[in-house]
Amino acid sequence: MKIGVYCGSFNPIHNGHINVAKWILEKEKLDKIIWVPLYKPFHKSLEELEAPEYRLEMVKLAVKDNKQFEVFDKEIVSKEVRDTLDIIEDINNEYGVNELYTIIGGDAAESFHLWQNHNKILEISNVIVYSRRGHSVDLLPKMKLLKAPYLDVSATEIRNKLENKYSIEQLIPREVYNYIIEKNLYK
Repeated sequence: MKIGVYCGSFNPIHNGHINVAKWILEKEKLDKIIWVPLYKPFHKSLEELEAPEYRLEMVKLAVKDNKQFEVFDKEIVSKEVRDTLDIIEDINNEYGVNELYTIIGGDAAESFHLWQNHNKILEISNVIVYSRRGHSVDLLPKMKLLKAPYLDVSATEIRNKLENKYSIEQLIPREVYNYIIEKNLYK
């Protein structure tokens, strides 16, 4: 089984995340992509993130209709900050993966060589880097750069639009939009 692992804060998940994942699924002929909403990414503070439980629920809502997408909630449920290596090893053990692909954006790839255990990640996983506008990436062995179709959207932009009461309906899945409104998030 070929599985992609897509970790992120998903604060909130948006159509750019979904479209890149669908494109990678098809391009790399993956059987499945496992979405891993992180409790607290190393480079962010909990204060700048919406509550982990809300972010987890938004990811579940966004991917529920795609049979090739699953959500791995172990980090948020346990409220642990875990290393990417631990996460992909858990998924490898749980799913019996033949080929594992870790999916990261170009911005994350810029500092990948500084990640804890990055060499071990490269030993047990291929790393797919999807390019983002304005990011140049020096690839390490077992890293593959894919020029994903670019959707001009970011979670930061969505949060700013919500804060300023601008429409975001076209930028995020309908169920996620409804959830944000219902829970009064990103105010």
